[in-house]
Amino acid sequence: MRPFFALLLLGFTQLGHAAIDARLEAIQELRLAGNYAEALQRVQSELVAAPQDGLLLNQLGELRLDSGDLQAAAAHFREVLEQPGPGRLLATLNLAEIHWQRGDWQAAEALWRELRQAYQTEPVLSARDLFAIASATRRLGRSDPQ
Repeated sequence: MRPFFALLLLGFTQLGHAAIDARLEAIQELRLAGNYAEALQRVQSELVAAPQDGLLLNQLGELRLDSGDLQAAAAHFREVLEQPGPGRLLATLNLAEIHWQRGDWQAAEALWRELRQAYQTEPVLSARDLFAIASATRRLGRSDPQ
């Protein structure tokens, strides 16, 4: 492929990611402002167009987690883990949080260790992936000498 066409293709790919990120940020802003019903409506409408999008499924799971529906939240996070694509490390972090809230500290800690290991094994890490790894490392805290 000629360099110009490769750069052009990269530009379209980056524009596509930027549009997705803008929609995710809008949903996140609604969620953080406490507008859960509107955020839920937005994420569900986005999922119609992209039903397997791991980042959107994470948003849906986080909204369910915020509402206290741990079972539905866990189902959305597991759905992300069953497919390739972005959002897998964030889903792992969110599942660990559910285990922690349920009092299953060993399962939560195992997932946090898995996330920390991803830093060494994943070939490419996004900012969201690094956030998940850093959060897991923080949660392990002093209990883990590594």
